[in-house]
Amino acid sequence: MSTTREITCIGCPIGCALTATIVDGVVTDVTGNECGRGPAYARQECVRPERMVTALMFVPGASRPLSVKTARPVPKDKIKDCLEAIRQTRPALPVRIGQVVLVDVAGTGVPVVATCDLAAPARVVITPLARVASAACAGAAAAAAGTKPRREAKGVVTAVADKQDGRCCARK
Repeated sequence: MSTTREITCIGCPIGCALTATIVDGVVTDVTGNECGRGPAYARQECVRPERMVTALMFVPGASRPLSVKTARPVPKDKIKDCLEAIRQTRPALPVRIGQVVLVDVAGTGVPVVATCDLAAPARVVITPLARVASAACAGAAAAAAGTKPRREAKGVVTAVADKQDGRCCARK
């Protein structure tokens, strides 16, 4: 038994109106294409439609969500399962662009990769005398107090307070 299916090709910017003839689950004829991508797209779309999945992933400790996508298209009927698996995953900071954050999403064999960088937040140390907010201010506070700002650990700057008002901001 033969059936006909009308689809709009998204293989190129033209967007041809394709007509695919399907006999026993196999695409036998494709018409209406203006480029060579149309028949391949129609065969794939009629037999096993696939889509790329993009989403935002929550990352504990990050100031914003992480943008992710599947490395390859996944079967259309697995999209909801993929989104649920992405929702349940919590990668650790830092995350680099292209890093695999989920190896096999929803049993499809397709990895999920990050599409942007997310750095670990700066560590902030609050001293009794200084409020920490900018490294330049730490230097100013230390100079006013007649001392040097000290680096306690990588990415952490502390300083003593300004002699005049007892407040200063220092952060790294």
